[in-house]
Parts: sequence; C-alpha cells; structure tokens
Amino acid sequence: MTDSVTDAVTPLSDATLIGLRVPVVLLTLAGAVLALVLIRRLGLFTSLVGASGCLFIAADQVVNVVWPLHVTGLAEDGAYEADDMISLTNIYTITDAALITAGVALVVLALLVRRPARSVALPPPPGHFLQPPQRPGG
Repeated sequence: MTDSVTDAVTPLSDATLIGLRVPVVLLTLAGAVLALVLIRRLGLFTSLVGASGCLFIAADQVVNVVWPLHVTGLAEDGAYEADDMISLTNIYTITDAALITAGVALVVLALLVRRPARSVALPPPPGHFLQPPQRPGG
C-alpha cells in the first residue's frame, strides 16, 4: 500500500515550476518599472527603495526556478555525494530566504516612507480677485 502512495506523488515538472514563477517575476518587474515611473509622485528615495525591493523579489523567484533544475541536474549526473547535495540545497535555501526577506523589507520600507499626499489647494489670499473670462473679439 505504501508503494502506490509514494508512486503517485511526483515532483512538479520543470515546465510547471517555470510556469508558476514567471508571472510573479513579470509582476515584480512591472512593479519596479511602475515605482520608477512614479518617481515624481512618490519621491526619489521611495521609488528607488520600492523598485529595489521588487527586483529582490524577482531575483528570489528566479532562484526558485534555478534551484530545482540545478539540483535535479546534479542528481542525474550521479557524480555528487549526499553531503554535496545537502550543502548545495542549504546554500539555495539561505539565498532564497535572504532575497525574499530583503525584497519584502524594502517594499514595506518604501510604503512607510513614501511622500505624503499633496495638500489641497488653498483659496487665493484676501484682496486677490480673479479676472473675469474674456469674450472672443471683445
């Protein structure tokens, strides 16, 4: 009975892994571009920090695609021992955690320090009169 259960569970295919991560990479790259486009509204610091956070998150997703492909390739090669595979997996895990933590922290920082909204336009000072609209030809 155990064999039928373990045989039914297989890792996701390479195409599925890539298909799950590509939309996230595209959205985070779009977020970085949007942060830079809105630099006048958000301010220089906020835009750069937000764009950097998006790029870290995109890099994390790329690492999450490369990681299983690299480990699978080495396992199929057969020249690596278990200690090498564990070390490699640990390096990828630490890199993954560092990238996603830094990316999210930068995005949160950008949200916290964003430029405050512009104040509502004040009415003209006393004694200042608006000129009436001009009539054409008159």
